[in-house]
Amino acid sequence: MSTPEQCQRYYASIPLVHPLIMGGEFLPWSHLPRLSDDSQHLNELAALNQWVITADLQAHLTKSTFTTALVVTDPYEHIQWVNAGFTRMTGYAPAEATGRHPNFLQGKGTSAASKKNIRHKLTQRQVYCGTLLNYRKNQQPYRCQVRIFPVYSQSNGLINFIAIENELVRS
Repeated sequence: MSTPEQCQRYYASIPLVHPLIMGGEFLPWSHLPRLSDDSQHLNELAALNQWVITADLQAHLTKSTFTTALVVTDPYEHIQWVNAGFTRMTGYAPAEATGRHPNFLQGKGTSAASKKNIRHKLTQRQVYCGTLLNYRKNQQPYRCQVRIFPVYSQSNGLINFIAIENELVRS
């Protein structure tokens, strides 16, 4: 198994020639101008993993902004990649988050019902949408709207999860 550092180097070495696949059609990430740096990294992950992107996920990514946190995990929910928005929101650098389970952001004030709902949705490979109380690196709480999408390969195997997080009210 590769280390997170090996994966990051591998992702960075992939040429940006592979488009995403949605409904059997090839779509480039160029339609995401506000996410130019993020779209480059997501394009690399998509090419490596041969993602099939749903219209719902595409719509949410298109709406994402500079401050949106994007998190890509493997099927076991270990973080493979985060964007700069994640660092701005949480205070954690990519190297501090990579390889960890996203629940490290949760704490004593995070709703047990929310945690259970996330677990249920991801186990069932369904989209999760909800509001969570998470904690920054400095332990300051913040509320965020979270959408987690399962991402599949062309052969319909679960490849990754993509979480899109927007802070609701800066705490």
